[in-house]
Amino acid sequence: MYAAQDTIKNVGFTPGHIWISEEYPIEGKVTRIYSVLFNGSEYDMSGKIEFFDNETLIDSVSVSMSKGTRVQDIWVDWSPRAGNHTVSARITDALISQPGKLPDRVFPEYSRAQELSVRVDYDTDKDGIGNIQDVDDDNDGIVDVKENNRGTDPLSADTDKDSVMDGVDKNLTDSTVTLYDQESSVSSLSPFIQSTTGFIAGTSGHIIKKLEKFSRVGGMYIERHRENIMKNIEKDTVYHVISTDEKKSSSSFAGSLSKASPSHRRIGIFTQYAYAFLLSFLVVILKIKILFYLSFLIFGSYIFRKIFHVMNS
Repeated sequence: MYAAQDTIKNVGFTPGHIWISEEYPIEGKVTRIYSVLFNGSEYDMSGKIEFFDNETLIDSVSVSMSKGTRVQDIWVDWSPRAGNHTVSARITDALISQPGKLPDRVFPEYSRAQELSVRVDYDTDKDGIGNIQDVDDDNDGIVDVKENNRGTDPLSADTDKDSVMDGVDKNLTDSTVTLYDQESSVSSLSPFIQSTTGFIAGTSGHIIKKLEKFSRVGGMYIERHRENIMKNIEKDTVYHVISTDEKKSSSSFAGSLSKASPSHRRIGIFTQYAYAFLLSFLVVILKIKILFYLSFLIFGSYIFRKIFHVMNS
């Protein structure tokens, strides 16, 4: 019979056996930690296996092995954080039992598994591939090597925070969304629609330049839209009209426009068309009046000359 805490031979962890399910574990993804026990002694044994991340307990499992058991697999699930970890396991509360006798607490010869060093990676774009193996960490369509060469952030899909992903953004360090950039999604991102004078592009938090001589075609308002963009733009932020001439290397400014206060009523596109139609109608009426007066003056001048000629003949 063994005294309490005596060491019992040929029982415990198999030498060096602790491993994990993932070759390249990533933060937040469940990883399973495995180990193997054996009981080559002449006693039945029970106990508890505790798994640790550094010195923090991950989980524990209860085991019971009959005498002469070759091996028994054990495991726990682990949701690691990014960084370096040391995974370990140990046997606690080990008891041996024999027929007709009370269980004795013992210390297994192989009570600790060999520690395993694990590097857990970040997964910035949440595509299931850690950043170390992922050639495009932010999943913006530009590989990390190119982003490093360009000076953009390989861990941010939108380096300049203009709501256009770097993969389609033609001006990667300018937060202004412009027509010159030829950004495919510019029409859905700008707080304004396109007009024949150019393109209005808003900048949040950046007042670039106070602009003059803003021209609104037919007196129409330029429609604001896209609430998700507008809510991030402060009142009185200056917007600017970008030239539609794509050959120009720099934006040409045509005017300025400040965001109205929230109490101002927004003018819809159909209302704009109504304004344009009304304005065109008024222009036509004005032209008719001008033609009438010109005709009256010409005809009156003709009659006056005839009367003058008759009176002098």
